[in-house]
Amino acid sequence: MILLEAATSRVATAVAEYGIYCSPDRSLRESAQQIKLITASLDPLSLPTELRDFWTWWSPEQFSRPAYDGFLTPTEALACRDGMIGLGFPELLVPIAKYGKGMIWMELQTEQHPGSRAYFGSYADPDLQLWSIGVSGVLEILADTLESGGVTRWAADDHRLDPAALQSALNTHHSSMSGPSSQWRVPIAKQDQWPTHWTTNSRRR
Repeated sequence: MILLEAATSRVATAVAEYGIYCSPDRSLRESAQQIKLITASLDPLSLPTELRDFWTWWSPEQFSRPAYDGFLTPTEALACRDGMIGLGFPELLVPIAKYGKGMIWMELQTEQHPGSRAYFGSYADPDLQLWSIGVSGVLEILADTLESGGVTRWAADDHRLDPAALQSALNTHHSSMSGPSSQWRVPIAKQDQWPTHWTTNSRRR
């Protein structure tokens, strides 16, 4: 929770100048029933700790542009996931935010794997690209981009992230990450090349 709080605080400070409020605004009483229903619907998969905490204490709809192109509410995320599973998408992934012509997806947790890796999937690219670990990692990349001035004004109340600035933040973030090269880019259409825990926990295997 400490990493998540630090990352969201940085983002909240950076987007304040655009009139966006995204500090913790939910109570446990308010969100507990929703999280319980989500948990039941995902069983035997489960929410990684940071994603559960994020959806418990923050209202994702408050994170609007230039916080990527907006974060998804749990209801939106699960509806999108259900639709994409029908098209052959991995069951182990749930979308958390929109960006450009794609989505940022997060691994769900299994009994054997903690999940939490965040991938970007573009409608124009057949591969998922590893971006970070955890919601805090996704927000740290966003904060780095915002703090570097990587925002373009499209209209009076329409600000977007500059793709070059975001890529620079990604490059910096990636320099501190490690892992098998096969997990940095995952071809969606080739299930035999998915990470092992994606297929062993799939009902389609």
